[in-house]
Amino acid sequence: MHIKKLLIATALTAAVAAPAMAATTNVAEGKSVFGIGQFGGAALSSITDGFFSSTPALWNADAASWKSTGNVATDPFIVIDLGANTTFNHLVLQGAADANYAIKYATGGLNFTTAWVANGTGGNGLQTWDSGSIDSITARYIGIYASGGLGNFSVSEFQAFQTGTGGTAPIPEPETYALMGLGLVGLVAARMRRRNGSVG
Repeated sequence: MHIKKLLIATALTAAVAAPAMAATTNVAEGKSVFGIGQFGGAALSSITDGFFSSTPALWNADAASWKSTGNVATDPFIVIDLGANTTFNHLVLQGAADANYAIKYATGGLNFTTAWVANGTGGNGLQTWDSGSIDSITARYIGIYASGGLGNFSVSEFQAFQTGTGGTAPIPEPETYALMGLGLVGLVAARMRRRNGSVG
């Protein structure tokens, strides 16, 4: 009887907790990256490899780098292709600390809308910015634009997450409801047995 109660409690805990546990997925990891303009330093693909620079004291360590043309309209920028329209609501960027970065998005084509701006604090080396939870965005392309500083820019890592907070709540799977129902049936059955056993 003790094992049944334990199983019932476990089933109920899993059923109640499952909808609340949201997976955090870096939807940009391993995705295709290309640049509009001229780039140097590390390969552009390293921007979505899931690893931050191990030497953040250097502004261009393990980072793709580029220079301003002096005209924002013709400055190089980075594009990450998520492969399909994908939802995200949390952004992280590691880049040169003396620059500002506008993270933009587009569902098709390259007509970008700004999602978040990371402002540099100045100084040498790399800085890591975290947007925290933002309104959910669904897009295929993410653009990284830079400005400010000395006109030398770099990005070592970019991550875009879909989490269960700040956006659409996760929808429980049918198995979750089945498990919860089974747990409730077990609780009712255990209660009825206890009641019937204590009367006789």
